[in-house]
Amino acid sequence: MISNKKTLSATIACLLGVSAFQANAALVTLDITGDTTATAGVNNDSDNQTNNFSVSVESTEYDGPSNANAKARGDDTGWFYSTASGNYNFLSQSTLTQTYNVTNDNNADQFFDFSFEVMNGSIDASCGDTGYGGYGYGAALSAYGSGCAGDDFAEAGYTAEIWLNGGSIWKSEAKIITDSNGSSLVSSGPTFNNSSVGSNSLYWGATLFNVNLGLVAANTSFILEYVVTTKVAGEILDTSYSYNNAYAQFGDPNGFSSTNNSFNSRGTDVPEPAGLALLGFGLAGLAMSRRKHKTSL
Repeated sequence: MISNKKTLSATIACLLGVSAFQANAALVTLDITGDTTATAGVNNDSDNQTNNFSVSVESTEYDGPSNANAKARGDDTGWFYSTASGNYNFLSQSTLTQTYNVTNDNNADQFFDFSFEVMNGSIDASCGDTGYGGYGYGAALSAYGSGCAGDDFAEAGYTAEIWLNGGSIWKSEAKIITDSNGSSLVSSGPTFNNSSVGSNSLYWGATLFNVNLGLVAANTSFILEYVVTTKVAGEILDTSYSYNNAYAQFGDPNGFSSTNNSFNSRGTDVPEPAGLALLGFGLAGLAMSRRKHKTSL
């Protein structure tokens, strides 16, 4: 796949009191890629796209009572969302990748940070109705008397990860698994504001993060990838009523006011030559003062 690039007018700010020089704007280019797959019964659908300004891909599949849906959408301001849902016999997954190529075009080494906001989202999984279209209002397992029976199961989860030059530097993931034994939550990594765990669900609120990317040499580049995946799966055969058995949402498809992602640069906290000279004179003066004090004794 050939990636298209668009130069962004990203603001690179020098943090006051840290740097001995004025930071310049860094050159930032961004690729956005969306991939979705949906499997219902034995039928499959997939979609993918890379675009200059935005991506919007969706996969939907039906096979009798089974259906699956996955969506990935985003634009070059940093906003995006990824969702997946399904019921009866299904497997769907949505992945959105933002690839930033950042060049430190300052003539001095600088530390860089990546600031981003995780919008509100949810995951829920049940052998019955998860309630209100799966938009974060999970019903109890006994909804409509349709708890999991036999080998029935449903699961929903997300993975959000940041890669720097091919190495993972930040990762958050969670998955709800529901079967005849009940529901369980498995999670790791950073948590989000206002997280709430229901009987078969997890919801969270908007949360700001700042990740230290380390020291970047003058006139060199780095690649940062921000990858978010939502995934649901299930096989619900022993129930008389089933609707939106599993739903996963990362981002906010109902409100597009997300704070733009940004890169911040700061200096290496090394004194300028003039500062070093003043420090030297000060130490010399202190030494002379001590000598006079000893002579007077």
